[in-house]
Amino acid sequence: MIKNNLLFKNNKIEDMEELKKLVDGIYFGEGPRWHDNKLWFSDFYSHKVMTLDENNVLETICEVPNQPSGLGWLPNGDLLIVSMLDRKILKFADGEISLHADLSEYVKHKCNDMVVSSDGTAYVGNFGMEDAGESVNTTHLMIVKPDGTILKGPDKLLFPNGTVITPDGKELIVGETLGAKLTSFKIDENGELINRKLWARTSPLIFLLIIKFLSSLGFDLSKVDFSKYSKSLHVPDGICLDEKNGIWIASPT
Repeated sequence: MIKNNLLFKNNKIEDMEELKKLVDGIYFGEGPRWHDNKLWFSDFYSHKVMTLDENNVLETICEVPNQPSGLGWLPNGDLLIVSMLDRKILKFADGEISLHADLSEYVKHKCNDMVVSSDGTAYVGNFGMEDAGESVNTTHLMIVKPDGTILKGPDKLLFPNGTVITPDGKELIVGETLGAKLTSFKIDENGELINRKLWARTSPLIFLLIIKFLSSLGFDLSKVDFSKYSKSLHVPDGICLDEKNGIWIASPT
């Protein structure tokens, strides 16, 4: 459940009070994208990629046995899907699913969100750790070229998750969930990521230090009740850009 919808803009966080329920019956919606006048998303506990049209009609597009997550499109309209558990990028075209890229040799833990640029280059995050009980580790983004070629992207990221590309295609911003921050990179002419910068902190640095300390002691972070700190602790899960380049953050805390 998303407990907070936040807008990070002009270097401050603004609470967004008006929420509207669109549809019921979703187990765990993930990776929403607006495409062809429909909301596309993964419902990964039902293993389905689904759409919701402007009349609130749900449609199942395909099923992904190893849990779908991030979504994006190649320039020719083929759908790319992150398959979380087996760490693959799948392609859905003409009613059939095929393998686009196998990241399992490069990534040890579950893959999650993904953004795809206008030329079809995919940028894919991963947990960098097990769901609970494992020390917090940094990890890297993966870059998948339109032909399926795999490159290792920038490292030392703390649970890279929601990711956006600015409308001019020149900058990528990723939410580091366990880093409680947004980090930006310039996209070079080859689609690789350079010039890392802190785009914004979404929580005071002290919370990151506490998380790292608890993790170093082997503490199960899933048992921490972060809700009591929710007014000051915001961690970026899914993110998106608005028309003024403000970044919206879905925070699970």
